[in-house]
Formats: sequence, structure tokens, C-alpha cells
Amino acid sequence: MRSVIPFFVGVVVTIGVVWFISSKSVSESESDQRAPERRLTFGDLLAFDPSTQTCSWDIAEINLLCAQGLPGAEDLDVEKCLKTIDEWVPWVKHETDRHLYRFYRNPEQYRNSEGLFRMLMLAQVLGEDMGIGYNMDLVTSGIMADTKSTRFYRDSRDILIHGLLSDWKKGTCSTFPTLIAAVGRRLGYPVRLAESSGGHVFCRWESPDGKEKFNFDSQGKGWDSKSDEFYRNWPRRATKAEMESEGYLKTLSPAEELGVFLQLRGYCLVENDRLIEAHIALVHAHRLMPKSKTTLWHLGTVMEKEFEGKFPRKEEYGKGKALMEFGDAAMQAQREAARLLQRRRNRDPLDPTPMPPIPADPSPFVPNPAGGGFQPSGGHQQVDPFAPNRQR
Repeated sequence: MRSVIPFFVGVVVTIGVVWFISSKSVSESESDQRAPERRLTFGDLLAFDPSTQTCSWDIAEINLLCAQGLPGAEDLDVEKCLKTIDEWVPWVKHETDRHLYRFYRNPEQYRNSEGLFRMLMLAQVLGEDMGIGYNMDLVTSGIMADTKSTRFYRDSRDILIHGLLSDWKKGTCSTFPTLIAAVGRRLGYPVRLAESSGGHVFCRWESPDGKEKFNFDSQGKGWDSKSDEFYRNWPRRATKAEMESEGYLKTLSPAEELGVFLQLRGYCLVENDRLIEAHIALVHAHRLMPKSKTTLWHLGTVMEKEFEGKFPRKEEYGKGKALMEFGDAAMQAQREAARLLQRRRNRDPLDPTPMPPIPADPSPFVPNPAGGGFQPSGGHQQVDPFAPNRQR
């Protein structure tokens, strides 16, 4: 009997081991066959409904998706760009931590704000170590000085962040704030975006407890932190009506950030005479920012061009070659654009203001091609006072 017991114990143990190994191999096999995680697509952005969904997507990813298919994005690799950002984040953290003693040694130099110091370091590392900078070709070619031209939007690398993440490594005020926000959020910083008149985008640090809030601007080299009152009057004074309709100086919600990126996509497509696609981008931008008159204006202009100078009659809505089925909200946007354009044409005395142009980049932080600071702000940009000594 004693010899039988060890035998049965051995059998039970053997069966258990075999079962464990087989179940583990089946589990691993099932895991291998499991479909990879589905990535976000541009179609998902167009299908987003702010009334029923929360926009919790990565700001960098939605910006890059809005660049897909645009001139200047022919070789865009979204995954590679996102990986680049992820690789930059640890170095930004390392350099910030390495120099944090500078803040504690002299906090007054940074307005007694560790958050401002961290944003300054973030911008400086991106500019100096990652090599990103302003696209000076826009300055030297005269594009920036031509306020009536929309050539600024011709190349998507100037308006969406893939230009900063590729070997090109150039950008504008449309791209630097978004990249800074993307890196900052990965570091846990409460960085949001805001917009001033003329379409200038800047960063805003807004602590969750509401105790600290400041604006931050950088174009790769140097930085600035101006008040809301400054942006209320720059690059031009915004009217009360504009403040209300365009949401100037208001912290953008994630859905509104997406709306801004779709606007930029639409402007690029307009500049490249791809009207059907521009129509789609601007309709969806307006869905996310329904009060924006600027978006309506340019949607109306695109629709007029699509119909070869003759704006569609009411019965033609939904039948035009580009008036696709976007849903009730999109169709309403088209109708509002038509009414607004007609009022402008008729010089309605109740609405006499001229049609606003597509905003050119109005950044005061354009580097001076002759060297020695930035233009045209005359010393508006502040340069990091310890930049020359960061290696120490």
C-alpha cells in the first residue's frame, strides 16, 4: 500500500504539470493570434461627436492625422513621429531635473513659478538639443510680410507638427505650441492651448487646482510669457463680438483643439485648390467650433468656388459634387455659411464688416534674419538668461 501511494501522487503531479504547460501554450497561442490594438484614424476624427463623446486622444496624434494626404506630408509616418516625441520626453525630464537647482537658487528670476521654469526648460531643450527652429524661408521669401497672401498654408509642414518631427525640423507659431503641449502632457504638465486674434496659437499652463495660470510662447529659441490683456490687443485688437464668436483667449477644450487642426488642414487644401477635401475639413471644424464666423466664411467661399462662382440654390444643398452627407450639424453649417456670405454680398447694414482673410501666421516671435533677436516685436521675445551655461 505504501508503494502505491507515491505512484498515485506522481501520476497526479505529472498530470498537473502537463495541464499547466498545455494551458499556458494555448493561452500564449491565443495571445499571439489576438488582433493588434487598433490605431486611431482620420476617419475617427471626422466621426467624433462632442455631444456624446469625450475627446481624450493624444494631441500629437490627432494633429498628425490631420496632416495625412496634404502637400508636404507625402512621407508622413505617424507612428515614427509619435515615437520621436516619446524618445524626446525622457531627455527633457533629465535636463529639467538636472537644472532644477537653478530655480530653487533664484526663484524670482522665474516669477517664483516652478511651472514657468519647467516650460522654459522644455522649450530650450527642444530648440537646442533636438534642433528644431523657425522656418526662416517664410521670412526671407516675403511670405510673412504679405498679409494678403495665404501662401503660408501651402506646405503642411509649416502648420502641423510633422515638420518639426522630421529631418526638416522647422515650424511656426502653428506648430511649436502643439509640440510643446504634447511633450508637456507626457511629462504630466497641465499644458493647454489658447488662441488670440489673427489665429496665433500659444500655450497656457493651467493647474488643476486653479491656483496657477500663465501663458507661454516659444518658437524654438527664446521664450515669452505675456498676459491675456496683451493677447487681447495683439496682433490686433479683438472686438467683443470676435472674442465671443472665435473664443479668443479662452482655453481650448480637446474638441476645440481638434477643430483648430481641421481648420489648418482646410486652409492648406484651399491654398492647394483641393476644394472638395477643404469643404470636408472646414465642415467638421465648424461642427467642433459652431460659433466661429471665420470658419463659416471660408466654408462659404469654398462652396462658391466648387459651384464655379454661382452659389448653390437652397434646393441644391446635398446634391453638389462636394456636398456630401455629413449629418444634420454639417448641413446646418453649410446653410449658415451660405446665409453669411449672402449678407456680405448684399452689404447688409446690420452686418457690414468685411470678410476676414484666412489668418496668416502673425507670430511676433519670428527670428530676425539679420540676427540679434526677433522681429517685428522689438525685443518682445525674452531669451533664457542661463542658456549659455546649460552645460554646467
